[in-house]
Amino acid sequence: MKQYIFISILLFLTINLFSQTHKDFKYAPKTLEDAIIQLDKIFDDSIKANIKTMSENEFVKQYSNSVGKTIVKKWLSDKYFWEFVVKKSALKQDLFLKDIYFSENNNDVLSVILRSYYRHLNNTDILLEQQIDSIYQEYKNGKRIPMLICYTLISANYILTSDIHLKYLQLIHKDFKIEKTLLILNGIIVRDTLLINCFRNHFDKKNIKSIKKLSKSQAEQLKIKDVCEDGVLIITTKKDYYFELKYHTGADLQFVP
Repeated sequence: MKQYIFISILLFLTINLFSQTHKDFKYAPKTLEDAIIQLDKIFDDSIKANIKTMSENEFVKQYSNSVGKTIVKKWLSDKYFWEFVVKKSALKQDLFLKDIYFSENNNDVLSVILRSYYRHLNNTDILLEQQIDSIYQEYKNGKRIPMLICYTLISANYILTSDIHLKYLQLIHKDFKIEKTLLILNGIIVRDTLLINCFRNHFDKKNIKSIKKLSKSQAEQLKIKDVCEDGVLIITTKKDYYFELKYHTGADLQFVP
């Protein structure tokens, strides 16, 4: 009898959630942080109280099969007209820039979104980098089948690729080509490997205003010396955005856009 009552309550909450979410999912969040805020608005107090009675893994498993499907459809899917993309998912782009990859069934990205919300609801640190690394380790150890979908299936530019991103690409695509270019950031040539690694792993790519690629011959015509074989990457940041390049020794070199 108790089990029947529990199942009935769970079914009621699920039906109530579906009717509510289809209405509230019209707004598509642009970032992971925005998605967490939106889920907080979508879930009413009774649903939040029910979530808090679950373990994190129980919540992710149960809600991936309910709310998760709506997240994929409403928030993570590009909008098409015939075969043409008319509107890209801003949330998908944000998650990709955070080095979160999309498996064929979207389980990885849903796991990150739901785990992050669960931790937010329970006032604990989201630990995003730890979540991403945990997913990578599961692929590396063979616990998951590596069927990742990348935006760039042939090559990636080293300067625009973080260490975690590189690990995924090299794991899934054994012959992946890494383009190594000279970095010019806001008009300043950056050659120091430590500073470039700082940029690669800590720069918020959403604050890039423009990217221009020059071939080696084009760069040499502009009198740029010691150009890499793959040329030059010229990056300009958005107005008023500040980024500090730091050496691991504590010394630093500052760039103010």
